[in-house]
Amino acid sequence: MHAFIIIMVAVLGVAIAGPVNGDQSPKVWDALAILRGKPALTAEQIQALYPRAVAGQDYPVRNGPQ
Repeated sequence: MHAFIIIMVAVLGVAIAGPVNGDQSPKVWDALAILRGKPALTAEQIQALYPRAVAGQDYPVRNGPQ
């Protein structure tokens, strides 16, 4: 009986305190921008990074089947 009450209280707490319609606040991309402290890179900026990228440091190196 105690487990049932605990589960019901937890479900009720999530239902009352949870975000409406599963919305995240702030939105995922907005949260990432806040964490980075600057706006997202443009396509041109991303393309400019490729020539200077170092395998294994800037992106993972996938080894073939072993």
